[in-house]
Amino acid sequence: MSSKPLDENSSHQTATRGRILVRSAKGDDDGAISSTTTATTTTTSSSTSSEKLLALLAAAPDRGVYGLPSEQKEAILAAIAELEKLGEGEEEGEDDENSSEKQPFSVAERLPLLAGSWRVLFSTVTITGSKRVKLGLKSAVTLGDLIQTIDPEGSTATNEVAFELRFLGGGAGKGSLRLDASFSATGADHPRRVDISLSSAALTPPALDSLLGQHMALLLSIFNPEGWLETTFADERLRVGRDDKGRVFVLERVVV
Repeated sequence: MSSKPLDENSSHQTATRGRILVRSAKGDDDGAISSTTTATTTTTSSSTSSEKLLALLAAAPDRGVYGLPSEQKEAILAAIAELEKLGEGEEEGEDDENSSEKQPFSVAERLPLLAGSWRVLFSTVTITGSKRVKLGLKSAVTLGDLIQTIDPEGSTATNEVAFELRFLGGGAGKGSLRLDASFSATGADHPRRVDISLSSAALTPPALDSLLGQHMALLLSIFNPEGWLETTFADERLRVGRDDKGRVFVLERVVV
């Protein structure tokens, strides 16, 4: 699957689109100015936090899957939490004029925004020690892009993990682990959460299957998406998720 990150213009649009204006209780001009200023400030803060996180992730090798120094990992997790906190204010919705309470956004409402392909930039899923040796990731296999494609209309998601067998040249060693899954909204108690069920898993091409197929159970223990996944931040460029296994994911939208 060929993919590329959003271009500079798309990044600029991310900082200025898809945001919810904070509605003022006043109906005069001062109220309008206040609403615009608040929305602009919030958007700027979110954009700054996103760029801060992206800078930290750029310095993290292999998306963190082979482990990171504790200080580096803590800095990334702190930046993720900062973005999630800003996202709570932006995504909960406009103030109700008759109530000071806000309702959290539901994943069903945000599914159109989540549709499409996303590349994993960082994950707390780690492949170290014996797992890395068994999968041949030290000497024989290179781990490539991790791409997730979401189809809201079909309530399905595909996770594709690219591998390359280094000893096969000319592109013959390129392949992937494909995991097809279905999802459904968990319910009102957890409006940002979906339940995920694995439908199928396959390794291609045959050369990759012959090398890693015997370790399918191990691969599924690492990459199986089954369980629940909660979207804790989402805009047109970045998405953050947390699952029932305590794992954190940061993904960037890609243009296929």
